[in-house]
Amino acid sequence: EKPFECKLCHQRSRDYSAMIKHLRTHNGVSPYQCTICLEYCPSLSTMQKHMKGHKPEEIPTDWRIEKTYLYLCYV
Repeated sequence: EKPFECKLCHQRSRDYSAMIKHLRTHNGVSPYQCTICLEYCPSLSTMQKHMKGHKPEEIPTDWRIEKTYLYLCYV
């Protein structure tokens, strides 16, 4: 069952957070900003993919890139 429905395109979702992410495709909200090129992304997963497009030497030293995740690493 998918109880959450987009009122603009009627796409349905199982959970609220997925619907919020979907709504950003309609309203243009992009809350995640790249610290390297200042581009904005609508979701954390999109930002992770975006960051992997930068050269390794451009990635801040406090960020770590793994096979599927990009995350801030506190050492």
